[in-house]
Amino acid sequence: MTDAELANLLTDCLAVWGIPGRVVPGESGLCVSAGGLSCTVGRAAPEQRPARWLLQTAERAAAGRPPAACTSITGLLGGVRDALGADTPGPGLDVVEPEWSRSP
Repeated sequence: MTDAELANLLTDCLAVWGIPGRVVPGESGLCVSAGGLSCTVGRAAPEQRPARWLLQTAERAAAGRPPAACTSITGLLGGVRDALGADTPGPGLDVVEPEWSRSP
């Protein structure tokens, strides 16, 4: 995934989450900001594998903590959503086992 593709994905996610915000390239990665909150998404170095991205939030930076390592795009997007204070989307799904598939 290129930086441009990641920026487009993050921009699309902001729209889906209903958050007016923007994604801007910066020195240490992509700065995602919305509603006075922001975070930075950067690429992990090869020696940091299996992490693929690094997510720095204002809280982590203020505490002197390094960016959080994200191994999946799902983890990265969840971290960005949390950092921007987005509401959790809709009700979760419940997996229900049909009666006919249960053992007697």
